[in-house]
Amino acid sequence: MQKPARGKRRRIRATKHLIAACSAAMLFVVFYINIAVGGPASPDVSPTQSDLRPEAQGIRSLPLEPLAQMVIGSESVHSAIQDRLSTCMESKGFDYATVPYFGIPALDLGVRYGLFNSDRAVDTGYREIRPDSGFRSFEGGMNPAYLQLSGDAQAAWQHAFSGPQKPPALSDTGAGVSNGGCLDQAQSAIYGDRQSRAQLEGQIQSFMVESYQSAKTDPRVQAALDQWSSCMGSKGLSFTEPRDAMDAWARSETRSIPATDAQCNIQTGLAKVWNSVEIEVQSDLIANNRSVIDAWTAQLDREEEAAADASVS
Repeated sequence: MQKPARGKRRRIRATKHLIAACSAAMLFVVFYINIAVGGPASPDVSPTQSDLRPEAQGIRSLPLEPLAQMVIGSESVHSAIQDRLSTCMESKGFDYATVPYFGIPALDLGVRYGLFNSDRAVDTGYREIRPDSGFRSFEGGMNPAYLQLSGDAQAAWQHAFSGPQKPPALSDTGAGVSNGGCLDQAQSAIYGDRQSRAQLEGQIQSFMVESYQSAKTDPRVQAALDQWSSCMGSKGLSFTEPRDAMDAWARSETRSIPATDAQCNIQTGLAKVWNSVEIEVQSDLIANNRSVIDAWTAQLDREEEAAADASVS
């Protein structure tokens, strides 16, 4: 069978990283670059995004999800940074195309515990469901203003934007970056100490990883996984957990894999059990790490105040 195109493989890998919430950096790759396209639609099924929402299938949001998805801040924070970026670049004689804001979830819970919606399995497989927000105009992750230039002019634009030896960044996170370019100036004005922010952000993201892995080892989830694996085996597919199925689908895009995953997930209740246990784990993490949660919340509040001040100045 023909292998999926390189672009498709990248999107599939991005979905896998979302399941484990491996890092904030990967989340941004997913947010800004790998805007997934829809899979081949079934002639008999045309599900809407509303139909495929995890909430409609009894999957509840995770307690830490609102904090994890605030890596770039609110829309007002994002806009304040973009405005400062534009002003700074113009002061250096360069155009700058502002990056649109995405109010999308940090996690696609519809695949975090394997597929559990038969319509989605047929329609999109393991691909993410993301709105088309117009970000496709940012070709290859580059700012259009940068792409309009060439040679020395591009190098000068890059230097003005991100400082020496840094590519023209698409994201406005800048975690761990301190280089004196317009990006540094804009973020520092709104975020404050970016190194401290990046450390807090990393801790929140690590909780997302920990909760997923910890919940997976819970006896209730292990029992459901065993039932799911047996169900898959009875249909000729040998997988230990849904991520194994996703790996196999990423290599071949065999349509029977997501469809069978969803069928067995529904039959065993795996996603609902796993989701329920992970909510318990995250609630404990929040209670046991109150200082980190409070510090991250305070950071976000300070950013909102800085963005509000910038809008009236």
